Amino acid sequence: MITMESHAEDHEGVSPNIGAAYEITVFDKDGNVKQVVKDDAKCFVMNFLRIIQNLILNGRDVGYHEYWAATTSMRNLTGEMVSTYGISASYDIYGSFLANALDGDVTKGIVVGSGNIPVTEDDYALGTIIQHGSGSNQLSYGGVAISPPSTVGSVITVTTSRMFYNTGVDAVPVSEIGLYQKGQITIMTLRDIISQILLNPGESMLVGYKIILNG
Repeated sequence: MITMESHAEDHEGVSPNIGAAYEITVFDKDGNVKQVVKDDAKCFVMNFLRIIQNLILNGRDVGYHEYWAATTSMRNLTGEMVSTYGISASYDIYGSFLANALDGDVTKGIVVGSGNIPVTEDDYALGTIIQHGSGSNQLSYGGVAISPPSTVGSVITVTTSRMFYNTGVDAVPVSEIGLYQKGQITIMTLRDIISQILLNPGESMLVGYKIILNG
């Protein structure tokens, strides 16, 4: 079980009661545990709050920074371009943003990368995503598993996890992880820079994100 210690300063006397943590387990080519990394996830990005805003406003006039965005723009409910004001969006979005990716899908769920640029609040993608495959600097993405809520005492957690396999012939460095969610568009809600993990040929790793509610 991943545990999380809050390091945030109290805001006006109220401690935050929602957070996240990650756990990465690296397996050698024989399936034995080689390394385990656990830490608080430091980096919800603004798209996480935009999902909350979207729910509150029933999807109207909420802009998201899309993962493929090269420019910042806003479209109205019919899709017409109306302004450029700092974030990117293109739809009136009522549906869910799903993370339940199947094997090989890098557009949603947990994704990994090799970038090390520090996280900013309006990040919309990993610095350098590692693509699915068995070629140079690629990893094979397994499907995403999402657990039902688990309660221990006053702490409630939901875990999203995914396996990654190095089926190529070269070692692949991993230095960032994130969570992509996809509805009509794809957005990123979490991104963390980690100490570099070098995944050698034949090795695999399990990456898990926990969303944690402290009662």
